[in-house]
Amino acid sequence: MDDVRRLTRADVEEAAAVLARAFFDYPMLQWVMPDHVQRRRALPVFMGTSVRWGLLLDAVYGVGEPLRGVAIWVPPGTIDEDRDPDDSFVHYRHAMAAIGAEAEARHELFLAEQRVVRSRELGADEWYLAWLGIEPAAQRSGAGSALLSDMFTRLDAVGQGTYLETEKAANVPYYERHAYRVVSDGVISRGGPHYWTMRRISPLP
Repeated sequence: MDDVRRLTRADVEEAAAVLARAFFDYPMLQWVMPDHVQRRRALPVFMGTSVRWGLLLDAVYGVGEPLRGVAIWVPPGTIDEDRDPDDSFVHYRHAMAAIGAEAEARHELFLAEQRVVRSRELGADEWYLAWLGIEPAAQRSGAGSALLSDMFTRLDAVGQGTYLETEKAANVPYYERHAYRVVSDGVISRGGPHYWTMRRISPLP
């Protein structure tokens, strides 16, 4: 397995493509963009926004050459920071135009309800795992475990925990194998997906 490395602006397009393929059939994104043709076309643009946002936080990691997996982490206390107020780097408005008005409305509803849950569940000193995506052909190769273990090594050294949300039932036992535990679950309104919140508590240093 290749070493995990911190990604840079030069990696945006490749990382976005990996995430787009990894999350093509993800329940939340199927609900946001139910038309598979639209979803396939728009997801690389949508994921590019997430990668750029993560780069502003200096917390995007990848494994493999070419990339086989990507993780976007959010450091404690930065989840609500706007580090690109004019949208000149993240290009969020461009991504919303790519997915279309109906999909944007569903996405905004999801984000609004997710924020409510996160405000209740996310600890002030916890890292937030925003995205962990593995190239479909590389799944079950250990790429995801490598990305998680790389971060856990650093966090365990200082006793910091991590938190995530997933809208895919099969992800719950996967993360449980990495010492996460379910904190809560629920359903996004208006026919949205089921979600689970999970937390991993690092041992004291």
